[in-house]
Amino acid sequence: MATDGPDPPPCNCTVFDKGKTVIVVATRGACAFERWVKEVQDLSGQQVDWHYFGGRAFVLYLGDFATVVATIAELKQSLPGDILAWADESGRIN
Repeated sequence: MATDGPDPPPCNCTVFDKGKTVIVVATRGACAFERWVKEVQDLSGQQVDWHYFGGRAFVLYLGDFATVVATIAELKQSLPGDILAWADESGRIN
């Protein structure tokens, strides 16, 4: 349940089922994080979404890994939370 507004929409089913993790984040507000992830998606031109599990937000992607990583790096300053882990191109968390 979001504490900073209405609950965000569910994760895109295709991204949830077939996507790979790119980062794991300790978020500061689900609605603000939803907006940030959508900005990553829009700027990267890739399919990007997220879901919450075990107290952490997992950002998933379908498409070009390098483009998504570069976009996340570009928008890191505005991230409403802290990146706890990065994953490699296969989705394996390092």
